[in-house]
Amino acid sequence: MGRTILIYAAALAATVFLLEWLQYRFWARELGIEMLVGLVGLGCVGFGIWVGALVSLVSAALLRNRNLLPHRA
Repeated sequence: MGRTILIYAAALAATVFLLEWLQYRFWARELGIEMLVGLVGLGCVGFGIWVGALVSLVSAALLRNRNLLPHRA
């Protein structure tokens, strides 16, 4: 009885694996370009936010050194 259960469990696991693999292949092919474009877009947005924050910090520090902005207490 235990051997029969193991055989059916292995067959069921193989079938589920095959179906999940086929579903992954379908979605990867169907949405591959959109996902790639989205990831590149998110990377560019993150890079732009980082550069903007860096530039604003540097420019504020330069203006403070030239006594153009009031110093913080």
